[in-house]
Order: sequence, then structure tokens, then C-alpha cells
Amino acid sequence: MMNWASGQSQAASGRSGEAVLKSSPVLQALSGPRVELDEDECDLLAQLSEQQLLEVVRTPPQYEAHDIVAPLNLRDTSRQPLSPREIGARSVLVHVYNLNQSLVRANSLLVGASFGGAFHVGVEVFGAEWSYGILGVKNSLPRQQTRHVYQCSVLMGKTSLDPEGLASLIR
Repeated sequence: MMNWASGQSQAASGRSGEAVLKSSPVLQALSGPRVELDEDECDLLAQLSEQQLLEVVRTPPQYEAHDIVAPLNLRDTSRQPLSPREIGARSVLVHVYNLNQSLVRANSLLVGASFGGAFHVGVEVFGAEWSYGILGVKNSLPRQQTRHVYQCSVLMGKTSLDPEGLASLIR
């Protein structure tokens, strides 16, 4: 087991929510080989103070030059193509991913036959994608999942929440 500083002690240290999340070895390990996780490294968002969580919601991750982001394939809830012009500041998008490359073809056949498939989803609101996985709830850049294969994004409408309301909902 790797000996990492706990998310709890980092959150309590007074550092910004973004700094706590970016420095987490757990989140850094997501794109690397499988590692053993300390229990206190899971669900880091739950360990942030209300103010730190609000800062994370208000300050979504920013794209950097080395980031690889899937091109937007925007759909409505009937799976019909939409123009990106339909997206506004309060839009809510559900990003759909195939669990892995080997399931892409199987999922396309199963969805076509109305049986479903094996997917991961993330919800984008206020510029960040929120999802749940083995580490609990996390936020990331939209359409940048490295362990899944992006398929499409579904425009669900607009949120009536403000950033404070979203932070409260996540809490």
C-alpha cells in the first residue's frame, strides 16, 4: 500500500479545493496502472469544506495544451444531432462513454436493438464534468475520460441552480 497524505488532512490544511484535488495521488493514478488506495483518499470532494467545494464548483478545471478532449458529438434526448450553438451557460449535458474500446461495437449493436449496453456517464454543468466511480464523486474536464471511450453528449436542458445550489446538491 502506498503511503499518501490523506485527503482529509489536505482539506483541513486550508489549501484551496482545486489544490487539494490536483495534488491527490489518487486522481493522478487514475490514468496509470492499478494501485492500492488508502481509504481516506476516496471521495475527496466529501472531505472538502463547504467553502472549498464551492470554490471547486465556481472554478472548473481549465484545459491545458497537452489535454486531449474528444470532439463534441451533441444529441438531443431523442438521439438526434444538435448544433453546439444550442449550449448555453446553464446547459446540462450528459456525456456518454463506452466502458472500454472492446465494448464499442457490442454497445452499438445492443443500443440499436434497444437492449442498452455497458456505459459510463458524466454530467457537465458550469464547465465541469461530474461523475461517480471507485473514488466517489469527482469533477474533471468535459469529454476527457481516459479509461472510457467517448460516444456522445446529450443536451438535457438548463439548470435552475446557481453554483451555490450545485455545491449544496453535491454535498
